[in-house]
Amino acid sequence: MIKCLVCNADNLGTGSCTSCGASLHLAWAAGALSQAEAHVQSGQYEAANKQLNRADLEMLTLSATQRDEHLLTARAFWLQGLIYFGRGRLTEAKWELLLAEKALLDKPKGQQLLASVLNRLGGLYYYEDDFAMAEGYYQRSSDIATQAGAFDTASTAIGNLGLLYIGRGDAYRGREMFTRAWTLAETSGGQRARANSARLLAWLHSDYGPYDLALEYAAQAASLGEKLVDIEMQCLCIGDAARVYLRAGEHEKAELYFHQAYDVARHSGSKTAREAVANYIAEFARHAGGLPGWFTESAMPNPSPTDEPLLLANSALRLAYYISMKHEATSARRYVRWVKDRKAQHPNLSAEDTATVEHALALLYSLLGEWKEAAAHFTCALDGTLSYYEQACIWEEYARMELSRAGDDEQARRQAQSLMELASSLYQQLGLPARAAEAARWLPAASTLNPALPAPDDGDISKSMVLIVDDNLDHAEIVSTVVEEMLGAAAVICTNGYQALAYLDRVSSHRPALIIMDIDMPMMDGITASMRLKANLETRDIPIIAITAHSRTTQPLTNRAVLFAGVMRKPIEVTHLVSMIKRHLK
Repeated sequence: MIKCLVCNADNLGTGSCTSCGASLHLAWAAGALSQAEAHVQSGQYEAANKQLNRADLEMLTLSATQRDEHLLTARAFWLQGLIYFGRGRLTEAKWELLLAEKALLDKPKGQQLLASVLNRLGGLYYYEDDFAMAEGYYQRSSDIATQAGAFDTASTAIGNLGLLYIGRGDAYRGREMFTRAWTLAETSGGQRARANSARLLAWLHSDYGPYDLALEYAAQAASLGEKLVDIEMQCLCIGDAARVYLRAGEHEKAELYFHQAYDVARHSGSKTAREAVANYIAEFARHAGGLPGWFTESAMPNPSPTDEPLLLANSALRLAYYISMKHEATSARRYVRWVKDRKAQHPNLSAEDTATVEHALALLYSLLGEWKEAAAHFTCALDGTLSYYEQACIWEEYARMELSRAGDDEQARRQAQSLMELASSLYQQLGLPARAAEAARWLPAASTLNPALPAPDDGDISKSMVLIVDDNLDHAEIVSTVVEEMLGAAAVICTNGYQALAYLDRVSSHRPALIIMDIDMPMMDGITASMRLKANLETRDIPIIAITAHSRTTQPLTNRAVLFAGVMRKPIEVTHLVSMIKRHLK
């Protein structure tokens, strides 16, 4: 028995509907496409392809008008694109989805499907580091889905916008998008959208804090994700939840979820799901000190060179950990060459991806004992757009390398210990006391570490110099006037973090007594510049006052107790500024 797509009448299977005379090939084609979609969601791509071929044969008997009216051609393009995507053939996936987009543009009945196509295209452009195109597709997907009442799709697109903004270093805007996506998913009630939104918020708070919220959202993501039919999203929800528990030190719970995601992925034909799980397992090895016994690398996709920039970065870091754990110097040297060649082929990598690749190179050079090269790549990694958690991890790894080679060099040990202290403080501020304590075990007693610089003679402010770092010259001049005319101290202005660091390198004999640091600046923002200053033995004890025009910067300044002696909002109140400067100069 089959239902006619035109009049919905039941038929026994003859060529035409007994009620309205319409071709039943329409119904057979639509049924084959529905079965293909079910197979795609479960990662059974061979079975999905067979159903697509069956649908194509049925559609040969139909006119172009019939195929377009019932969206059969667009659905076929959409499903073929998903199959290519799942198999990691991203360029072919993009062209199929572009054909689907074209077939749906003027179809009022196809707006929900169009929103899904646009969302997936946004992801493909994001993988190519074409952020402008990705942002446009995500925004269009959200708008069209909202108008069509497809709130689950709208929530997913908004969440993807948040990922894009965070990847570009705009954590404030990313957090806003994640919150919007969660609110919309809760309103729509869609399980997939709720699971995805919960995992994004868990991921955000695990990278930027507070960690109690990360654990709360992780529990929801895992619970909702386990019930999903979509294999790819199920792996992401369970795997991201496991990562949150891992970082919190709950290794047994993390391994349980990792194993669950691994079992789902390895029995699926989805290369992207398996690639995601392989990266989760690498993080487990990173923190637990080795691969779990049940993990078989042969069950995962071959971590070979890839043409996709985003996968290049993830693969580079994952393989660097594998090689570092096995202490295979020969493989490391060969892999260094591969990473450098691939990076040269992708000169337009995003700041986040570049930092990830630099991190991988630092680990590999460290394994080879080429300390100077490793240190240079650690520094480059820290210049990139990485979350606070990843920055803390890099500080910790960098410090361990420096401590392992410092020997009896007291200056080198003190420098390495200052890096470790910063890592420990960042973990503490993120809400990870166990990780903070682990890093702090490498530190000597507080009284022996980096004694404070001497205060100006006789508490005379006039002998002090204040460094003002702000790209808004009008504002910088106001602060300079306050410092020089109201307090009688000297003032120097720099317009971004790079310029400030370069200035401090040149004037090592006359350090400022205080730095007033704007947060939002081009070239290098205030948080990054402050972290670099606190990691340097010669500048780490200079107090820094942060200034910001945005009230919403509370979250990105999670680690303000580590970096900043105080935080002020723009516009600055002069009396408040004067009292704060006096407090830190006397």
